Amino acid sequence: MNENNNTCGIESCDNEAEYFDEMDNRICEEHMQQDMEETGNDPSCYEKMEHGEPKEETPPWTDLKSSNLKRARYNPDDETIDIEFHKSGIYRYYKTNQRLFLALCGDGSPGKFFAKHIRNEYKNKKINLKEKKGDDKK
Repeated sequence: MNENNNTCGIESCDNEAEYFDEMDNRICEEHMQQDMEETGNDPSCYEKMEHGEPKEETPPWTDLKSSNLKRARYNPDDETIDIEFHKSGIYRYYKTNQRLFLALCGDGSPGKFFAKHIRNEYKNKKINLKEKKGDDKK
């Protein structure tokens, strides 16, 4: 990712960044349009840059007792659930709600709950989060 705060974070792109994507990565208009086409996201998933800094707060992670699922978190601002799998990385599930997240975390078998109520029911995308220092400890 490009280290300059004023340029797009997409590798090999020197365009000026104008937006943050749903992971608070800096992106230019062209890459925002490309991402919308690939993911089906609407423009509300992108935040116009105001002062060149991403939002500071990220929702906390909740550890899950599952052989498949490592942890999860819910973001009420964009109604997404991020789920980290032990072997396949982090996926973001769109148009979810807090009740679904709480049910996942409170279920005696979160892996089975996920398979029955989330896996094929919600649009998702694999994401690569660049965590702020200390955030990955929760």
